[in-house]
Parts: sequence; structure tokens; C-alpha cells
Amino acid sequence: MEAFSQRFLPKYFFLIVIVAIIDVLSKVLVYSMIPLYATVPVISDFFYIYPILNETGLNPLAFSITEGNQLFSILISLSGVILGVYIIFIRKTGLKKWLQVLIGIAVHIGLSLLSGAVAESFPVYGLNTHLVAVLTMIGPLFIAILFFCISKRSYFKLVWAFVTAGGLGNFLSYFYPPFRVVDFLVLRPFGSLVFNIADISAAIGFFILIISPVVFLIKFVAGKTR
Repeated sequence: MEAFSQRFLPKYFFLIVIVAIIDVLSKVLVYSMIPLYATVPVISDFFYIYPILNETGLNPLAFSITEGNQLFSILISLSGVILGVYIIFIRKTGLKKWLQVLIGIAVHIGLSLLSGAVAESFPVYGLNTHLVAVLTMIGPLFIAILFFCISKRSYFKLVWAFVTAGGLGNFLSYFYPPFRVVDFLVLRPFGSLVFNIADISAAIGFFILIISPVVFLIKFVAGKTR
């Protein structure tokens, strides 16, 4: 229990919970108080509230959920779960890190090719998009949670905390009215893009991940010059 509390109850875990709660509450309040597609200016010509219903949320498989081969979306999500299970077990084998990564890449490519082949042979269209959206979010969310749990550096734990919070917030949207992802934030500099708190959280996580090489390079150079 002590090891469990040390890994899962630090500030990063509470960050996930707090962001997810804020996201859920904001969606519920906006959906219940502001009519869909009504524009509420907060900062004129810059920041607006504009509620819409999003079938897919922040989902990398959004197109195939609504318009493409839905079986492909489901299989790719399932392959993400399988890859996550592989990561859990391969870390216990004692294999060298580079070999674990190499095998992981091979497993990922193999599962993707298999998913594509099966989906092409047995295409599926017209399923309930709500169900498909839920199923296709399970894989990415599982991977995000797994990376959060196994990350040892606080920097990467922060990254995956933000990403997990974002994924969890949008995933929970399918289990309370209106059973869709509610997007409602609009910033004029970003054009017609409409997003929510969960999207912001995930974007922050990926932004931190992208700039991580620069951060580590700066630390390395700073350490060399001392």
C-alpha cells in the first residue's frame, strides 16, 4: 500500500482529478445554461463561448468514427490496449531497453497492418457513432494512463498527467447528458476552432512533450558550462 500511495497519490494524480472535474463541471454548466450555437462574448473580438456538440471529441480516429470504416477505428483502439499490455509485461523481462523499444515498434506496426487488413476485408459502416466513439477512446486513454504510471521523471509524469486528464475529461462526456463532447471555447486568433478544458489540458501535455528535447538540451549545456 505504501508503494501504491507513493506512485498514485502525488500531486500529479490530483492534477488529473482536478482537471477532469473542472472539465465535467464546465461542460454541464455551459450545456445547461447556454443554448447550443449561441455566441456569448467574454472579451470582444477575442474570446467567446459558443457551445456545440462534438461526436468524437479530441480523438485521432475522428474521421473513421463518423464517415469511414468504423471497424478500423475499433481495431486500432484495441491494438493500443494490446500494446499497453505488452509494455507492462516486457518491462518485467529484463531485456535491454533498446530491444524492448524495437520489439514494441514491431508489435505496433504488426497490429496496425493487421487491423488495416481485417478492416479492409470486413468493412463496417453505420454503427452507432456514440458506441464507436467510446470504444475508440479506450485505447488512447489506456496508453496515456499507462505512460503516466510508468514515467519515473517528474517532467514526463507531468506531461502524461495533462494528457490523461484531457482524455479522461472527454471520455466521461459520453456518460452524462448530452452524451456527447461539449465544446464551447473560441479564441478568434485560432479561427473557427471550438474546444474545451479537456482539449486545453491535452494540448498543454503534448506541448510540454514537444519542447522536452529543448529543455533537456538547455539543462545539458548549462551543466557543462558550470
